[in-house]
Amino acid sequence: MREKVRSLLTNDFEKHLYEACLANLDDVNNVLRYNNFAFSIRELSRHFLKTLAPDENVKRCSWFKEETPNGNLSRGQRIIYAVQRGLTDKILEDMGYDLDELNIFKREMLETVNSLSKYTHIEPETFGMDAVEVERRSNKVLSVFATMVKMMDGCRKKLYDFLDTRISNHVLSDAITQSFDNIDCLAPHYSLEDIYVEDYKITDIDYEHISVDVTGKIDVVLEYGSRYERENDDGMDVNKSFPFETTVTYTIGSDFPNDDYEVKPFDGDTSEWWQVSEQDEETMIWQMKRESLEGNPGSDFPSE
Repeated sequence: MREKVRSLLTNDFEKHLYEACLANLDDVNNVLRYNNFAFSIRELSRHFLKTLAPDENVKRCSWFKEETPNGNLSRGQRIIYAVQRGLTDKILEDMGYDLDELNIFKREMLETVNSLSKYTHIEPETFGMDAVEVERRSNKVLSVFATMVKMMDGCRKKLYDFLDTRISNHVLSDAITQSFDNIDCLAPHYSLEDIYVEDYKITDIDYEHISVDVTGKIDVVLEYGSRYERENDDGMDVNKSFPFETTVTYTIGSDFPNDDYEVKPFDGDTSEWWQVSEQDEETMIWQMKRESLEGNPGSDFPSE
């Protein structure tokens, strides 16, 4: 269980704090070692939740409102952000998401987080426990922490998967239309034939945006030769396909996907094109020109 919890931590501070928690537990000469350990794990859970739901992000969500007298965030608000970020219940409901199940998850997660507090109390039955009882109870505390993380990850993944189903290759292809600098350098001119989205995945949601990573291929026709050369059939057109990857970022609104988005600037990956050695370049050009003249029996291009 110790290693399982260690694998769930997300930054150096959490990892260092966790090691200090275990040091408390392993201090066999301290009769309060279990209590100190339980208290430290509760603090670890607080920091873990704060990492998932930073104050400034939560407070910028449209659903946020102050719930505490001092204006501090409640655990419940951090759990909401950890699971659904800036998406309101109304938006999710309008999309057809199961809000009843989501609310049950959020209540269970809050109960799980709150349950860590009960292990920190110093009572006669938890003071000076023998090694067997300390081991049993400390494993229970670690299990509760791991359950908390697993529940949050599972609930968030289910939401991401649901939103993924609302996207289509066609919608993303329409969004990705622009000039590609890497292709510009391969020929004086080119024409974009089509964009094929091969894969996409929601990778991040914050208080305002939903980010979708996209990979695919760009089909282009590379156009060689001056206008004079092309008018006299001395030009050459080459059909090529280049892979690409980019991110489409949508603004959270009443629907998803929507028309309020930005596409991260990107180029087609032309690295394979430039891997041709100098000694093969002439052969490659010969082959491309031959392929471009296929179906033109009137051509005077010589055969090999």
